[in-house]
Amino acid sequence: MSEAPTKRPKKKSCCFGCGFLALLPILFIAFAFTPSWKTQNAPVSVEEARKLGCPILLPDSARNVQFAWYDQWVISQTYVRFEADPAVCHAHAKTLVEDNVKRVADIPVSNQTDLTSLTSAPQNSLLQPGRLNPLGSLPWFNIQDIKHGSFRHGIVSYDPDIWIDDDKGIFYYRNTD
Repeated sequence: MSEAPTKRPKKKSCCFGCGFLALLPILFIAFAFTPSWKTQNAPVSVEEARKLGCPILLPDSARNVQFAWYDQWVISQTYVRFEADPAVCHAHAKTLVEDNVKRVADIPVSNQTDLTSLTSAPQNSLLQPGRLNPLGSLPWFNIQDIKHGSFRHGIVSYDPDIWIDDDKGIFYYRNTD
C-alpha cells in the first residue's frame, strides 16, 4: 500500500505571513512616532478638567483649570495652570512632588518639596518665540507676571517645575523631557 503524498503549505499563505511580519516594524515606528497632545485653553472646572484628562492630580478646590500636554516617543511637555487659595497651592506642590517620585521610581528625580521665594519675575523661556515648542504659545501660562510667589525647579527630566503666585492664588506646573 502506498501512502498519500503530504501536501505542502500553499506559498500564498507563507508570503502573507512574511509580509505581515515585515510590516510590524513599520507599524511600530508609525505609532511610536505619532504625536499625541491635548490643549485646554479655556478655563474649566476641576470636575471638567478631570473628565478631559488633565495630566496631573488636582486639588478639589481648584478652579479655572487650563492645561496642555504633548507626547511623542521621547519628547514630552506638560503645562497646567489653576487657581486656588495660596495655602492649597503650596500643599498641592508637595503632593505632586511626592507623587512624581513614586511614578518615576527608576529616574533619580528630586524629592525636595520645599519651595523657594521668588526674588524676581521668572522667565518663561520654554514658551518664547523661536524655541522648539510643539504646543505653540500658551498665553495663560504667564509665570513672568508673578510679583510675589514661590517656585521649585526640577533637577532632571520628569522632575516638575512649580510656581505659585501668592498674590493671585495661581498654581503653575511644567514638566518636560
